Parts: sequence; structure tokens; C-alpha cells
Amino acid sequence: MVSQAFLDDTQCRNCSGIPDTADYVLEDLWGKLHMDALEKLEPAECIGQYATSIQTNRRNLLLVASNDHFNQSERDTSYTDTSAPGGERNITNPNVYWTQLFNAADAKNHATAVESYEWICSVIPGKADSDCSTRVEILKGKPTTWHVGDGGFAWPVEYCLSEKAVPRCKLHFQPSIAIVVTILNFCKCLQLELVPLSPLRGITGS
Repeated sequence: MVSQAFLDDTQCRNCSGIPDTADYVLEDLWGKLHMDALEKLEPAECIGQYATSIQTNRRNLLLVASNDHFNQSERDTSYTDTSAPGGERNITNPNVYWTQLFNAADAKNHATAVESYEWICSVIPGKADSDCSTRVEILKGKPTTWHVGDGGFAWPVEYCLSEKAVPRCKLHFQPSIAIVVTILNFCKCLQLELVPLSPLRGITGS
């Protein structure tokens, strides 16, 4: 979750070292934003595009809210970057308020795949044992009420800036193989049709 100030900033200020975020992701998204390489999605479309366990068309995204949705104490949020060269450094007011990281490799495991879009439901009330696939249906009916966050914080999602993915799954069709399979299947069908007409039908051994 980022504020409008993050988008308007002339540089990706303090983008690395924020917890639960791969260091390159924010910088990459900020750069693509300023190259007009991200697609703006309204809440309903954003939910529809990302509420799926098998994601082939979309990648990383920014959830955006206007600056006035963040109070001063939230703007003063700071992080400690323990990976900084030369020791720890404090990250203050990066205009990034909430992050979630999901690795594509986790989709191979059913237990983690069902959590691939749990971030959408981060503040949707529901039973403790109900997963997001159940709760998200409520949200689809009223997408303008969509909020995300944790730890007592919840921010409205005014729109998303989405990174398109290049589909990598393809169907390879080989005509020659298809012709051979078709001919063999036709021969099998022909044999089945001729069996009842065979002169040997009904002959039994002595």
C-alpha cells in the first residue's frame, strides 16, 4: 500500500530494505510507473484480476490511496534495514505503508497456493477457518469498500497499478501427429464395426 506521494516523488526514496518486500520490487515498480508501463485498474477489476490461485496475466502491483488517508503517525513510520552495507540504517517515511510478498514458486504447493491472494482479504471479517476464496466473494459485491492492512491499520484501495506478465504457458499443436492419431482411431473404429460381421463369429472350439 502506497500513498499518492510515493507516485509523485521524483525518486524512489528509501525503496530498499523495507520488510516483506524483495528489494528490487519497489524500485522496479516505481521505474515502470514513470515509464507508463503499469496499468491502472479500478478496485473491482483489480480484485477480479488477482483473486486467482493460478496467475498468468499479472505480476506485482501497487495499491494506492490518496495522501489524506494517512495520518501523521503513519507518515512517520520507520523501518530498520539490517541488510544495509556497513550496518543498520533507519528508513523514515518512504510513503510505503504495507507490503505483502508472495513467491511464484509457492504456487506449486497447494497449502501455500491457496494463500496467493490472501492479501486481498487482509481486513475482511470472517470465520478464522475461512480462506480468502470464500470471503472475497463478499468483497466482489462491494469493491468500493475494499481496505487492506494489518496490526490495527486499514487503508482504502482507491485503485491499483498493475504489472502485466508475459504468458509462458502455450499449447503446441503438431498437425502430423494429430493426423496419425486420427487415422489410428479411425482404424480401431472400423475394426469394431466389422467384428459383428465376421464369419468366425459364433464358432466355438470342440
